[in-house]
Amino acid sequence: MLFLKRMHALRLRPGTAAVFGVLFAVLCGGCPDDGLAGLQRTGVMGSEGRARYVVSFEKAGPDLQEYRNLAHDNPGGLGGYIESKRRETANGQAGLDAALGAVGGRVVERWWMSNQATIELPPAGVASVRAVPGVTSVDPDQLLQ
Repeated sequence: MLFLKRMHALRLRPGTAAVFGVLFAVLCGGCPDDGLAGLQRTGVMGSEGRARYVVSFEKAGPDLQEYRNLAHDNPGGLGGYIESKRRETANGQAGLDAALGAVGGRVVERWWMSNQATIELPPAGVASVRAVPGVTSVDPDQLLQ
């Protein structure tokens, strides 16, 4: 309430005060006295206390020339093409699913163009995911700016 009174004293419009209020709340969300602040600085927080990581695999994503040609020549056929690539990616990452199930993790999203996955798991389970055959790296997910 004091914050809104000060905004009024500065003669800012109510909408501007609301924007400043939201910005203030977001900026103070990761204050040093917050018990989760250290984890938030290293990566994106997941659900239920899990952290998010990006998993990269040895096998590169597909050659995207076929995708480009299809997008140019037959845009209506992209849906089926993308679904088939997503299935191929999921099949190639089956070992990841098994490892995540064992440590209480989950796949958030699979990235077929780069053969990567965003996952959530307790930080103690990272070593299990790194041990999956074909995994080249497990890195904390970072917010893009």
